[in-house]
Amino acid sequence: MNDKEEVVPIRDIGDKVSVRHLSFFNEKLDRLTSAWTPHIEVDGEMLKIRDPNNPLGFITADTRHKARKIAIQVRDEMRKHLWERSQSDAQ
Repeated sequence: MNDKEEVVPIRDIGDKVSVRHLSFFNEKLDRLTSAWTPHIEVDGEMLKIRDPNNPLGFITADTRHKARKIAIQVRDEMRKHLWERSQSDAQ
């Protein structure tokens, strides 16, 4: 994480999920590649799902359908985690 990035706690995971098409060159700049990026609603903003293992820094999928399934799965997991965290804070 960059030193200038501020860590803000997540308050709400919304219902919305979306996917966006992305075209980019590979590392050697000799081939154009396409991918779909899943987005989820976090605190009212549509955000990409971060993946430090991917050279782009966020999750990509080969098809729109796969990207949408990933977005729904991550949204549901994050909602569960946020709910569990709020329950443990309440005790």
